[in-house]
Amino acid sequence: MIVSGEKRLKSDGLFSIFFGVMSGGLAVTAAVNLWRSRFAAASKQLARRRMLMRERLIPLALLAGLGCSSPSGSSAGSFFAEEPLGSIVFMWRPVAGTPQPYRISPDGTNFLPISTPSLADKPQPSPDGNRLMYNFAGNQYVMEYDNSLLSQVTTDRHRLWARWAPDGQRIVAVRYDDQGNQELRITELDRSADRTITPLLSAYDGYLSHPSFFPRGDSLLYVQHDNNGNGTLWIAYASGKSPRLFTSPWGNSVPRFALARNGEAMAVTGLATGDDTPDYHTLRISKNWGGPLLSIDLGDVWVEELVFSPDAKFLVLTLERPQSGVTWLELLEVSTLRHRRISPEVGKSSAIDAAWGF
Repeated sequence: MIVSGEKRLKSDGLFSIFFGVMSGGLAVTAAVNLWRSRFAAASKQLARRRMLMRERLIPLALLAGLGCSSPSGSSAGSFFAEEPLGSIVFMWRPVAGTPQPYRISPDGTNFLPISTPSLADKPQPSPDGNRLMYNFAGNQYVMEYDNSLLSQVTTDRHRLWARWAPDGQRIVAVRYDDQGNQELRITELDRSADRTITPLLSAYDGYLSHPSFFPRGDSLLYVQHDNNGNGTLWIAYASGKSPRLFTSPWGNSVPRFALARNGEAMAVTGLATGDDTPDYHTLRISKNWGGPLLSIDLGDVWVEELVFSPDAKFLVLTLERPQSGVTWLELLEVSTLRHRRISPEVGKSSAIDAAWGF
């Protein structure tokens, strides 16, 4: 090893110096020069080895920056069993500057801003992938991706959690009043109808989130939370029929979930543990409603949000390390449970509100 070589050279040099003192001044000078030349050569060799080590570590550091490992015998292109299709739309919150909707390819490339009005957020691609819905000042707007057509869908400035219906002609959203009371409403894009489909929930009793249509568009799942953070799954009906409790493969106490567009897969997080503490570190997936129940523990990070790809083969996860204040996106393959980071790692910039487009 280089270090042991340096020690040997130093001891050789000390011996030479001692001999030189005993033999005379010329011998001292010769010994010192010999020691210096050998030490310089060893130092150059050590520096070169360190440089080579840095060159080898740079690719690994880049992979770590993407939140992935380099599996033995596999390249970046074969990290997953299948290659994901489409693109992911999300809100990018830089350390300095205004948050803005962006889109990115599933492999982490093509990280590009989407042209929307300043302060627009909560981007949601339409089912056909041609339009984008976003929230601005509590109202919902729909635009073409080239910004050629823009229409306002809601006008009361009191909407949250807006999501598309499968037909692309309606949206559902949580509407709240000035007192914080909430209900679900379905709104036609042409504003010809705006109807309530759930009873008004008092702010003292909790709040609503995660409305997600089943494929036929005549019913949807949502979460009703109490003010202690506990969530229960309900089914609401587009006809306005009374909602009912929904039992998932893990019961109906589910604070966060994702429903596949084909209605055949579901992912959840935040299930209560033995001491009733929500577990946001673990992701659970059910395929085909009664197929194998998959589970993955993500360690010291929380799953803030989750959404399926259109073909239900992948999930985009919004993750956060507790108390860090930073969130990022990772892509997880359902069949292998392999996952890697896709959003850029830029200081304390964050990626949130992810949705999958075509």
